[in-house]
Amino acid sequence: MKKINTYLAIAITTYCNYQCFYCKEGGESISNKKETIPFQKVKKIIENAYNIGITNFRITGGEPTIVPYFGELIEFIMNFKDTKIRINTNGYLILKYLDVIVKYKERLYIIFSVDSISSNLNGVNFTKFLSDNVISSTRVLKENGISVRYNIVVTALNECEVKELIIKAIDELHVNVKLLDLNKFSEYLGYGNKVEGKDAYKLWEKLFVPMKNFYNFLEDIASDSEENWTTGFIGKNHGIPMTSYFRGENWIQVKDSTKGDQL
Repeated sequence: MKKINTYLAIAITTYCNYQCFYCKEGGESISNKKETIPFQKVKKIIENAYNIGITNFRITGGEPTIVPYFGELIEFIMNFKDTKIRINTNGYLILKYLDVIVKYKERLYIIFSVDSISSNLNGVNFTKFLSDNVISSTRVLKENGISVRYNIVVTALNECEVKELIIKAIDELHVNVKLLDLNKFSEYLGYGNKVEGKDAYKLWEKLFVPMKNFYNFLEDIASDSEENWTTGFIGKNHGIPMTSYFRGENWIQVKDSTKGDQL
């Protein structure tokens, strides 16, 4: 039987120091309660996953770096043979853990959520923008040989800055980029108040931007491209097929939900 190269994503907390309008309560967690999974429980989950053959782990939230045991968690996962970790973060506290990140840099990947260049667009506050802190943290990580990617969630509000943000990320900071269209949820934190049900779907319709809006631009700036390309964290032909565009030593990957799932 052919082994499927897959990974386990663990949202270790629902707490976050940011409240982005397109996020839902709890972030990527299935829980809507404000909670952090106890360290002993997380360790058990990882042990069980490893015992059935999973060696790739994605740590997310909420914001995982605000969890007190975050550094210990990296050490715990890395104590297993051949494990790899992706860390999804807004970058606010990432340098607090620089020592342990550098220690395991060959098996570890940092993903920053960065949605805009400006902190305010169309009257909406963008907390995950290309701030001085994000730029300096990125440079420190890169100087220490750590792989970095920017995830950009594209909406009607930040679409005007996405192309410029891609060029800055690739040409000035030399990081990889992933474009994601807006997930359709039954609830969002919204601009000021939480929206649910029909109002949430109306907000999604208002904010959704198709990835096809960027394909010509990406073809123009890229030296090469490849459909259904993967970074190796998961195998090809699993999940939503993604196209990648290569520019210099870095790449831009596009997750286009309109392409549907592959089994």
